Amino acid sequence: MMKRKTGGAIILLLLSSVFFFGCTIPDNTAEFWTNIPEITTYADLFNSQQDQYRIKIVYKEDPGAALLTGTYIPDLIISTNLNSAKYTPYLEDISYFFDPEKGKVDPAQFYQELLLNGVDNNGVQRTLPVSFNLPLLYYKTGNGITDESDGLFSNDDLENEVNLFTGKDNFPVRGFSSLWDGHYLYELTKLNGADFHETDSSLPEWNSEKLNQVLDTIRTATPPAPPKTEEDEEYPPPGSLEGELAFQEKYLYQPWFKSVNSGRILYAFTTMEAFYEIPIAEKKSLDIRWISDGQRVPVCDDVLYAGILKKGEDKKSAAAFLEWFFQQETQSAILESSQFKRIRKFGIARGFSSLYLVNQLEFPRFYSILVGKIPGQRELLFPEILPYSWEEIRKDVIIPWLRKESIQTENRLPLEENLRNWYNLRPSL
Repeated sequence: MMKRKTGGAIILLLLSSVFFFGCTIPDNTAEFWTNIPEITTYADLFNSQQDQYRIKIVYKEDPGAALLTGTYIPDLIISTNLNSAKYTPYLEDISYFFDPEKGKVDPAQFYQELLLNGVDNNGVQRTLPVSFNLPLLYYKTGNGITDESDGLFSNDDLENEVNLFTGKDNFPVRGFSSLWDGHYLYELTKLNGADFHETDSSLPEWNSEKLNQVLDTIRTATPPAPPKTEEDEEYPPPGSLEGELAFQEKYLYQPWFKSVNSGRILYAFTTMEAFYEIPIAEKKSLDIRWISDGQRVPVCDDVLYAGILKKGEDKKSAAAFLEWFFQQETQSAILESSQFKRIRKFGIARGFSSLYLVNQLEFPRFYSILVGKIPGQRELLFPEILPYSWEEIRKDVIIPWLRKESIQTENRLPLEENLRNWYNLRPSL
């Protein structure tokens, strides 16, 4: 009697398990690795619109690194620097997406330079660009700044306005200084031809001559302070190396948007994604300008790419999701849904879409600050293919080096030597 009851319970448990797993994780489910939580809402939208395929989101802090170090392979992945030669051997050839008879993705809809950066050394399309970000300067409206219709703002334009900014009586102010933020310095080097890119051995390379020219220009613009005299009312003086650094240390201890809104500084630097993290009450008085050379705006390095894994178990579902995602109607619906759900993150996957018309036609509907200010394809300077470890290199080596070298007048250490020392401490890279 006990055996029959035990056996029946086991059978019931097995049937329940089959039913549960069969319903919640069907065979046609692609596992999708990402570190952007909002993509979960995209997967939910895809799953709700059809019943043939399913997408299951798995959060990974660094999807690319997890791919290199893990033994388990997903079906689909989105990550920065996924187009690096270190990752492309793991990725499926997705050129068929552009075949009118097999795929449903129109290559003409993409920013062409971004799309070409998804092609490997053998000429095979391994990844598709998802989104990108733009660096910007923001300022308080109504402070005398004349707004430009396209928002492009060169470093010369910036210097002219900074020199005219006087602020209030008995209230020390500065317009802006390139010495305050290493990320701004970095974007300037890109605009001036530093040309950071990946070599065939997955190592970084750049134009040292152009890089040093930028630093020389910055050092010339902010020379060391002259010796103090009895007539000096403010020392170190504005525009000097010591003066700009002393002002930052003394006054810029709070979030920069507060310093802009209070009139302490004229401009602050950030990216479009980070700009939308500013509290709404503080942001409503702010406007933006793209940093540029007067013609081109540098695109941030953290471009997101998507790829399908060669060893994935459900490549059909993964492909179906990407074909659905890379449609203008889909991304319009995603933007609409994000607004409805009050998701306080910018754009598509926290950036501008890789589809040109989505940015030009859809984004102004949801982001009034962008009306008339979205750069055209020829006005964007896209990054080259970068090494898989580029985010670490930029954060740990390049930006600290730029900040140090922009204020150092002697005993300079070449960037190559700094990078070599960094690699020596990380033999696994």
